[in-house]
Amino acid sequence: MELITQWGEAYVFLAVIALGIYNRRWLFSLSFAVTGILTSVVVSILKRLVFAPSPRPMAEIAVDQTLLTNIVDLPLALAFPSGHTTAAFALFTLLALQYSRPAIQATAAIAAIMVAISRVYLMVHWITDVMAGAFVGMSIAILVYSFFKRVAAKKKAA
Repeated sequence: MELITQWGEAYVFLAVIALGIYNRRWLFSLSFAVTGILTSVVVSILKRLVFAPSPRPMAEIAVDQTLLTNIVDLPLALAFPSGHTTAAFALFTLLALQYSRPAIQATAAIAAIMVAISRVYLMVHWITDVMAGAFVGMSIAILVYSFFKRVAAKKKAA
């Protein structure tokens, strides 16, 4: 689960952007860069200004009530929404929108859901945190995709 949770990190966005640049897909790469930046900004605003302080599970649950053995690095605040889940849903939703192949879309959906599950499993988020993160991430991806689709259509028409 610790590996799966990392799929919500910035370096996954960077890898997709780099692949797009390598293949000279400039709008594709730019759409993922914009999505990554928007996701980071929106999550920071929500965590620090709108919903702060929001306790994480280990701030509320006694350690002896869990099966955890190492809680040294577990955060205790700024839980809502889950940033990893938001990033994963933004990234994988945008990938699913970019490609019409059902196998890619299903894989993207499963990957995003697995990140959300990992965040709850690792006891760093409540289910409501990951649900909100999924909603915010999908919303950002849909907005960015719609914008870049219009840009591509205008570019093609010109």
